[in-house]
Amino acid sequence: MQVILFAATVLFMHDLAVAEPKTTCPSKCDVSKCPSPSCPSGYVPDHCSCCLVCSLGEGAPCGRQDDAPCGDGLECRFPAGKRLSKGVCQCKKTNRMCGSDGKTYGNVCKMRVAALKAQQRGLPEITQTHKGPCAPSSQSLITSTICMSCTCICMLIPVNTNNYLNPGESAKICIQDRNISVTLDV
Repeated sequence: MQVILFAATVLFMHDLAVAEPKTTCPSKCDVSKCPSPSCPSGYVPDHCSCCLVCSLGEGAPCGRQDDAPCGDGLECRFPAGKRLSKGVCQCKKTNRMCGSDGKTYGNVCKMRVAALKAQQRGLPEITQTHKGPCAPSSQSLITSTICMSCTCICMLIPVNTNNYLNPGESAKICIQDRNISVTLDV
């Protein structure tokens, strides 16, 4: 029993010796030395309450001792019945909405991130036009000629004893198939 107690004491002392000291806060805050991060989820004060640092974005792990708080409009949600495990930052409002850029956003938090990125790129401001998804556009978004091609993989089954070239090796060979589907992602 004494050996186990001695070993535990040695391990505890070792952990104290190699543990990284917490950064100490300066006696006077010099804001000019603070970094100027670009934070799509908003800002929170650092552990010294001197500089602003990025808050956690949607989907980021949260709720542990050294984690920053979740950003604007986000909350740390934990798995049901597992308060001691890590949580995940999730948007408080889950309603879809239409942005002024014509895109449907899953929630206000996603639109806020897109709006900040647009602002940083010098693009027009993105605001909510209405709740719910954007109406499908009645005009085609395609403004130039589009060439499409497809690759078909097939197995030819001989019907008689004549030899034929594979399709594509001769312009005189044509194969007809009625079960063709095309998917176009724009």
